Amino acid sequence: MRVFSPLVLGLGLSAVFCAHSAELANTSECIAGKQVTHRNGKSGTIVALRNGSCVVRHEDGSEHSYLHWMLSPQEGAPAASGAELPQGNYVCSATGAGSFPITIHRGNRYTDRAQKSGEFDMAPGKEIVFKSGSLAGQYSRRLGTAKFGLSSAKGKMFYTVCNLK
Repeated sequence: MRVFSPLVLGLGLSAVFCAHSAELANTSECIAGKQVTHRNGKSGTIVALRNGSCVVRHEDGSEHSYLHWMLSPQEGAPAASGAELPQGNYVCSATGAGSFPITIHRGNRYTDRAQKSGEFDMAPGKEIVFKSGSLAGQYSRRLGTAKFGLSSAKGKMFYTVCNLK
């Protein structure tokens, strides 16, 4: 039996199994030298494909193996240091449960798939605080220039990741 987080259930998602194009689509994209970012925001360079996993070397010299869908190609530009989340349409992928849209508007406002709006603030340390709307109470953090993670509890892993289209 599959258990879904309150975020997934609260947004009324059906179990649609699909991959999001911003994440590596399959292991053939694990090419040595490719710069990638893990779902927890940690970046590195792919050094090998081993036993069906992408081996990534991080800046501290450590190497870790990841499944391809846990990685996204780096966008080339360094992460924005400003206190804004880029405006636009994001596709949020919930691991094993499908995807849903979120639109970020100017003035720290957003709308969800049901066109219900809410407000958020950017907190120190890349945290995003959703003050109202369907995402209120969810823990969120910027993971890159145009990417953020969502979780029902504070932690280092995000099983729902939103990428700007």
